[in-house]
Amino acid sequence: MDRSSGTGLMMRLTGTVLALALGIGGSLWLTNPTNLPIRQVALHGTLRYLDPIQLQEIVAEALSGNMLTQDLGGLEQQLEQSAWVRQARIRRHWPGTLRIDVVEQVPVARWEAGGLLNERGERFTLRGQQLEPSLLRLAGMPGREAALVGYAERVRMLLAPYGLRLVRLEETKFRSLHLTTLSGMRLTLGRVRPFERLVRWLRYYEAYARTAPAPNTRIDLRYPNGFAARSATES
Repeated sequence: MDRSSGTGLMMRLTGTVLALALGIGGSLWLTNPTNLPIRQVALHGTLRYLDPIQLQEIVAEALSGNMLTQDLGGLEQQLEQSAWVRQARIRRHWPGTLRIDVVEQVPVARWEAGGLLNERGERFTLRGQQLEPSLLRLAGMPGREAALVGYAERVRMLLAPYGLRLVRLEETKFRSLHLTTLSGMRLTLGRVRPFERLVRWLRYYEAYARTAPAPNTRIDLRYPNGFAARSATES
């Protein structure tokens, strides 16, 4: 080997070692928590039940890196373990801010078997927060939560023009629907064309009974050409 080839080989080796050193040094610098620090956590979202300070404390305890190395996916999962967080998304805003967008669980009904339901019919657990006592109650078989949330919304839309308010909706194991209004009227819609039956009864209510509603009356709409009504005190 001549001197020129040996010199070239040494220069290449030196360059390789220098590149490795720079790479290792750069990696160590980037992963050092004191470099590229997280200086701020910005929380975004419309919150009614969640305490922003509590969420920020959860984030502060979970931080384990800098802006580059922080595990955002793991932090999102940790936030979503909170009973009232439906979804959390975290993004880096350079130079030093983590933006957290939170979608809060919004209860639309109590599930009488336990827990609350959101607008998708997903169940989540109540942990001490104060809720409106007038929150709709739903009862049914497991797995029917989403369907009943949809039914309840349809019933509400039908009742609203007549000044009636839905407070409870029940579906039996045979898929028969029963609803209760704020005044105490209980209507049995059955399982066959229940909403058509309700519309038919509401026409009667508008024409004859709206001026003198009868609270605590039980009304059975499962008749082909009419309905049966009786007071709750009747045997």
